[in-house]
Amino acid sequence: MHRVNKILQNEDGLTTVELLTVIGILGLLGLAFYSLFAFSFLGHNQAQNIAQKQTDLLLVQTYFRNELANAIEIHLLDSLPDPIDNSYNYIYLDDGSLIMRKGTETRTIVENKVNNLLFSLEEATGSNQNSLYRYILVYSVNDIESSLILNNINYEISSNNKPIIAYRKP
Repeated sequence: MHRVNKILQNEDGLTTVELLTVIGILGLLGLAFYSLFAFSFLGHNQAQNIAQKQTDLLLVQTYFRNELANAIEIHLLDSLPDPIDNSYNYIYLDDGSLIMRKGTETRTIVENKVNNLLFSLEEATGSNQNSLYRYILVYSVNDIESSLILNNINYEISSNNKPIIAYRKP
């Protein structure tokens, strides 16, 4: 403590070595704070991107669950029929947007955020050959794969991997 008081009372000031030492220490502290800020910012952006992907997937999952889980009739189509049969609802992908068409109303469910959406129906095999058919809709949104078991399907769906789903609700 006595030495610090003596340095402060000295009117000669700081030497060049002392000044460079202080500047070096401040530079290291500045670099440490900059690295901490940059790392935090990068981590925040990554977490935000993951949250957005999960939100998009949850939106599509909820939509499929509400619309398709208890559909009484489902068909996979190569293209929309001309003229449109208003007794069916249609789900399809258009330039990264998930589109739903009910009657004359067309609605975008997820807009320009869906990188990959694959409609595929697979028959679930069971031990009992006389049971009703169970089908699973497998899809992926932003490279996150998910699936939905479709109930109340009492006929065999023969075509898979078509881009449009036509369905009727009870």
